Amino acid sequence: MIVLSVTIVSCNGKSGRNNNWNPNSLLASPIEDSSVQFEHTKPVLNVYLENSGSMDGYVNGGSDFASIIYRYLNHIDNSGWVNDSINLHYINSNLVPVGSDITLFSSKNLTPSSFRMMGGSRASTDISDLLKQVLIRTNNDTISMLISDMIFSPGSKVDASQYLEDQKTEIMSLFTNKVNNSDLSVIIHQLSTAFNGTYFNKIDAKSSINENRPFYIIFFGNKEYLEQIPFETLLQDDLVLKHIENKYLITKEVPVNYAVQVGSGNFVLDKKDPQKSIIKARKDKRTDKISCVVNVNFQNIMLDDLYLTDIDNYFIDNNYQIESIKPSALQGFTHSLKWNTVVPQSKVLSIGLSNKIPEWVDRKNDSSGDNLFNDDAIDKTYGLKYLIEGIHEPYKKASEFYTKIEININN
Repeated sequence: MIVLSVTIVSCNGKSGRNNNWNPNSLLASPIEDSSVQFEHTKPVLNVYLENSGSMDGYVNGGSDFASIIYRYLNHIDNSGWVNDSINLHYINSNLVPVGSDITLFSSKNLTPSSFRMMGGSRASTDISDLLKQVLIRTNNDTISMLISDMIFSPGSKVDASQYLEDQKTEIMSLFTNKVNNSDLSVIIHQLSTAFNGTYFNKIDAKSSINENRPFYIIFFGNKEYLEQIPFETLLQDDLVLKHIENKYLITKEVPVNYAVQVGSGNFVLDKKDPQKSIIKARKDKRTDKISCVVNVNFQNIMLDDLYLTDIDNYFIDNNYQIESIKPSALQGFTHSLKWNTVVPQSKVLSIGLSNKIPEWVDRKNDSSGDNLFNDDAIDKTYGLKYLIEGIHEPYKKASEFYTKIEININN
């Protein structure tokens, strides 16, 4: 694990010292970490672009699809955080290596004709098999990048509902094995761009579509490796920013840096552990509550700010409430969390960031898989909910939280 540092403060107004304290002038102090330090070797990036028939409309001219992929690859390649050789593949029922020249995945080279030339079974997509092909080639030295519309294809002779349940079960099995035996994390980017081609519904009935449609760029790899990818810079790129709609991190519970903010309540920082412990906590006469602000660094959690600032996504012990969670401008922290209570007591207060599926997954899920226009599903993906639930469930079993913070309170 990366040895992290935390910004702390050493006194508050109650102590009588440093009354001119500036919250932007903080001292850095390391947190001891008994875990093994992660070695920053460069991972190999394996890229898998699905070339089934349902993907042709993205590369049929007038779409930014190929330019987006090429922009992703350029940002990652130029970051210097991955091995010099990026391995490119087409994928459907087969895996077709195509070398390491990333211009092969640029707009001048990605066309319906190039998709067809790569072969394989382009008629339908078995999503669980697609993921299996990627995961068996993802290990501690690699990052895998999968580009696909992620549409499930039951076909006309299969019960669609049962098919989706079976696919979810198979996906859960794949990821349970990975979660139990590795530090695999998953980053999902949902984007949207022009699609001009044939759409196949759940029974393979065809319809011509010339609309914006969603697609997905999904990263699989050790979380420490994924953290090295310059996602913050990449997602601020003008082209990417224009097309990305949602993102989601699925990972095991991870530690974060946090520290109690001096002067944020009627208490004194415990000199023995000023980052995480307060003493002499008393009710504020105006509010009749004990309150406290905790500054937290969620940078390595890699979740949307919308998720991180939603109070409903947090668990806190009984008799305590989270009053607010806001972005922070303090150096070394990303958010400030304020809690309060009307019940003074000495205890270790636990606050957890819940490991939940974000609401956009349900909003972007096409539950019928029939007619995109009649079902108001032009911007949705058939079976998306089953895909995400299949991946998420093993992680949720491992921990209900992305992370937890604990504050020691002594009255």
